[in-house]
Amino acid sequence: MVNLIVRLEKQHVINRVTFDQDVEFVNKKMKGFLTDHSIELRPTNAYTPKENSLVEKQNGNLMNKVRAIREATGLSESLWGEVLMFVVEVDNMSSTKALPDMTPYQKLTGMKPDVSKLYVCRCVVFAHVPKKKRASKLSPKVAPTLFLSYSQSSLGYRLLNLRTGDLVERRDVSFREDITVDSKYVENLLARRYYGSQVIIPDIISFVRLPVNAVIDTVHLPDKVSEDADTYGDDDGHYADKGRPKKRRRVAPTDSSSDESEDLKFRQCVFDSGIYYREGTSGIVYLTVYVDDIIIAAKSSDIEIVVRELSAKFEVKILGQVRHLLGMEINFEPGVILCMSQTAYVERIAVRFRMEQAKAVRSPQMHNDRMPEIEKDKSKINDAALLYREMIGSLQYVVACARPDMANVVRCLGKYNGAFTRETYTMAKRAIRYLIGTKHFSLVYRSTIAPPLLTAFSDADHAICKGTSRSTTGFVLQLNGYTWMWKSKQQRRVTTNTCASELMAASDTLAVEPSRADRVRRASRTGRYGLAPVALKLA
Repeated sequence: MVNLIVRLEKQHVINRVTFDQDVEFVNKKMKGFLTDHSIELRPTNAYTPKENSLVEKQNGNLMNKVRAIREATGLSESLWGEVLMFVVEVDNMSSTKALPDMTPYQKLTGMKPDVSKLYVCRCVVFAHVPKKKRASKLSPKVAPTLFLSYSQSSLGYRLLNLRTGDLVERRDVSFREDITVDSKYVENLLARRYYGSQVIIPDIISFVRLPVNAVIDTVHLPDKVSEDADTYGDDDGHYADKGRPKKRRRVAPTDSSSDESEDLKFRQCVFDSGIYYREGTSGIVYLTVYVDDIIIAAKSSDIEIVVRELSAKFEVKILGQVRHLLGMEINFEPGVILCMSQTAYVERIAVRFRMEQAKAVRSPQMHNDRMPEIEKDKSKINDAALLYREMIGSLQYVVACARPDMANVVRCLGKYNGAFTRETYTMAKRAIRYLIGTKHFSLVYRSTIAPPLLTAFSDADHAICKGTSRSTTGFVLQLNGYTWMWKSKQQRRVTTNTCASELMAASDTLAVEPSRADRVRRASRTGRYGLAPVALKLA
């Protein structure tokens, strides 16, 4: 209606307004307004969306996205209005066919939208509680909430308080996009808060891993074909000749994997849906699933039991001890040592980017060398002849698998993916030259009978970023002296001195460490020892 009035004030000629025979656009005032301006009000045929106007079509598009997000997040139907506001906000920051190289937000305000403020719907948010609203000095400074959408009247975020069920708007928040809350808990909370249900809400909120992907079946299986039927294909993913197929059995079908794991008394890991575990006769049995491949980690006697149980349900091909897995080389002597390296993968990287003869260097980046600011001149960035993004993608996989020493340089180089130059390309090549010289480096884990001791190391580079003056946090988590988690990240706030930067780094480490410590604690309950106190060291 407002858009219609604005167009008339600007002397645009409007001949007709269409609607889909619903009543949200039809009333006496609307009809009178259109009659006064000689505008025809014409209804379209029912269930004929191609005849609808732009507003009606947009309503349909938005609701389709609302349904998709609701299905993906598992939010209650009563929160669909909040999801709609989230969809509208994201839509306004997205490009459209009508506005090439421009978003609706940019068209309206003249400024590019800040997409760094976009967060995952339904993720956990810790909202700051003002001092005056705390019950006592010992009350928590933050309240656990669930992110729903963006405020339409302020610069805050629309949040669902996970303690009271109230919808609140807050500005001072900290997002955890990797975790969420069980859908059943949210439904019970809303039922008690708004519908008078007497359901009991647990005092402890259980956070679960936020799923980032899912498998959706789109092909109907014939009634006579079971989901664990033979499939035909070669190891490269190409289809084979049906007459001479390479038979393959899907050991863990997508839809029934959870049911089969329950039959085998395996429980699914909360933090990684591809990992299952159970109690064995000699200890814990871990089972990982990747597509149609399974890896079992346990004592030999327990492995034999699991293999027999799987063989009774599926056609299993035993490949023996793991030597190569997803680009990693694994050398394992049971009860003594485990080594993981990526020598062959690094060599393939060197061949791919024509650096087989490149001279090795002793460090992935220069010591205390600040990264350059992001180039604004479009004529100097994103040269198609430079395989910069491909390099960074390969380096990121190296960091994720077995090379914590590459974490910082890859993080620094990753922020130039949208505006890389020849200077940053040279820096990426230096990182590969370092990899070539250290391609035999491995992560080593040795057997120990000592009680589990979790140690955290953290460090910070103060004001290392030229553009934002923010510091960098780096931390390493070790279990009994062996590294098992590492990360390099930019700090969220600008600090004024090195001491504040170090404390911020310690805070970032502690924000990650408790959940990992809890996992070690649960795993150690079945062993001989409990979990020893956690140690934190500032480098």
